[in-house]
Amino acid sequence: NSFRDGIAVFEAVRDSHGKICNFRPLIVNSVASRIFHTTIEETINKSIGINLIDSFQPDLLEPFSRVVETGIVIEKDYIDRYESFQTWYQLAIVKLGDGVVATFHDITEHKQIESFWQAANSALYIQANIDSLTQVFNRRRFDEYFLQEWQRCTREQQPLGLILCDVDFFKSYNDRYGHQAGDRCLQQIAKAICYAVKRPGDLVARYGGEEFVVVLSNTNIAGTEYVARKISQSIKAF
Repeated sequence: NSFRDGIAVFEAVRDSHGKICNFRPLIVNSVASRIFHTTIEETINKSIGINLIDSFQPDLLEPFSRVVETGIVIEKDYIDRYESFQTWYQLAIVKLGDGVVATFHDITEHKQIESFWQAANSALYIQANIDSLTQVFNRRRFDEYFLQEWQRCTREQQPLGLILCDVDFFKSYNDRYGHQAGDRCLQQIAKAICYAVKRPGDLVARYGGEEFVVVLSNTNIAGTEYVARKISQSIKAF
């Protein structure tokens, strides 16, 4: 009971054919009983152990049974959502006789730090690779991706399509309607290009000013011209 991790011992319950149909709790420490949202006494008196475990994480009958039958240790991360709280546990299941020992290690702080760094890395990636005005990729990301695709297509002897789009009369539009209108215009054009270019391997980027560039992987001249016409039609439709 002084151990900081939750510990529970379960004995396999078998049917008349010898198949495991349930688990009976034999030993549960205070931490584990809190995880199951019961007291130690209530836990031990539960005749149907898997229903008790389901309150923490459903569908554990199969992995519990697999550990008993094979002896292979299973380790998994689980999240316990109870009322307005969320707690992450690393669950380790180890064979013991005709049953298992389950240990529950609280890794909530680790998961929170991991989530923080994932969010931070995502924000840094967006800042480094996405054009803030149009929300398409920026020139830096285009340079990296184009070199990567050029090298790949060279190795595989595949064509690589490239479309450079320059917005006609944009300076005149800016001078007449103002920079805010010009920004909205570029945003709409970026959306129109993305609407026309839909394959996951293709890339749309702002090349600079009123210029956009599209990289089309494994696309020959005819295919590239077809996409260019689709872009023009999409911009007219917007």
